[in-house]
Amino acid sequence: MLRACVLQFGGSLEEYLPLCEFAYNNSFRASIRMLPFEALYGRPCRSAACWAKPEDAVTIGPEVVVDHT
Repeated sequence: MLRACVLQFGGSLEEYLPLCEFAYNNSFRASIRMLPFEALYGRPCRSAACWAKPEDAVTIGPEVVVDHT
């Protein structure tokens, strides 16, 4: 997987290692019927990983919240 990322997108191994590790640890494995991260730690991964660029981020303020009472 790491080699494919480097060949497809260019760059170095160090640049894609964290992304490949995250993808591998959070993809379902039929042999163990769960995610490798969940098998190791007993809980699903709670990652704040965001694949978007920082300049694409949208700030949500209190004006978005609607009170239905």
